[in-house]
Amino acid sequence: QVMLAQTFELGGKGSARRAVADAEVEVAASEVAVVSHAARVDTWRVFQLALLARERLATAQEAEALAIQVDQATRERQTLGAATQLEANLTTAELGRARHDRLDAERRNDAAIAALATAIGAGADEALEPVGVLEVPPDVTTGPAALRTTALEDRADLRVARSTVTLAQREAHAFEA
Repeated sequence: QVMLAQTFELGGKGSARRAVADAEVEVAASEVAVVSHAARVDTWRVFQLALLARERLATAQEAEALAIQVDQATRERQTLGAATQLEANLTTAELGRARHDRLDAERRNDAAIAALATAIGAGADEALEPVGVLEVPPDVTTGPAALRTTALEDRADLRVARSTVTLAQREAHAFEA
């Protein structure tokens, strides 16, 4: 036994299905744009934090080196009789604070590098060294109306919402026809 079947479409059904498919493609493209933009922003943010952590580490290392020099100079002065035990104790305490700050900066730098590696998908065995200049956030000098207009035009999540509404309208029209 053989059976044949053929579907007869009412007028406009084919174009309605194509319109729904086009709307689904538009929604998917908008969703990809949202995810892509979020990934770029997150990667930029993590990279800037890694650069900041590197700068803080360099500053902490310099501060520790200076604290070591001051401590040594104070010890020499003390052996010559020109410094008191209190001064020696204060410089030793400052050296301890500087070492603590350096170790804290190293820990934060390692955490920032790990976050950067995660953001860019680097392997666990890859050594990353962020290179670049820490960027200063741009000045916002435009007025609220211009910011609102830009936000409404450029926000990818709003494009997704508009595409979803268009898709729903076309699906509804496809079922009506």
